[in-house]
Amino acid sequence: MDRRTWPHQRHAQRHGRPLVVALADLDHFKQINDSFGHQVGDRVLQAFARAAERELRSADRVARWGGEEFLFMLPDTDEAQARICLDRLRVSYLHVPVAGVPRGHRLSFSAGVALCASAHDIDAAIERADRALYSAKQSGRGRTHGLPSAPAAAV
Repeated sequence: MDRRTWPHQRHAQRHGRPLVVALADLDHFKQINDSFGHQVGDRVLQAFARAAERELRSADRVARWGGEEFLFMLPDTDEAQARICLDRLRVSYLHVPVAGVPRGHRLSFSAGVALCASAHDIDAAIERADRALYSAKQSGRGRTHGLPSAPAAAV
């Protein structure tokens, strides 16, 4: 689907409502694959997706973005609300049992959030969320960071 036509983006623009995009990356996923095997890694990805679906509202969307990254579209949500949502997911995911992952092995993820300021800002918002995700990883993982929105263009 062409990003410029994502339904959540059109809805936010049409109704003047906020839209947050978030990128989440499963922490130490390569170690999981290397230590426990790719089948276990696949189960870890599936467990994260199921936990996200349980914790998100019906209007929210999550999709695998690549590798062990996931993209979230959170309509009618500001950055503070997005952080609360991702923190709730973080706690839920921490306690998800996954066959093949030893008890006591902590599953975690890092995330970056960014407010999508306009219909033309979706790619830039995803880029800001990616930079915020990188910042969260560099700060110790298992957390959510945000970056400010791009300044509005002068009219």
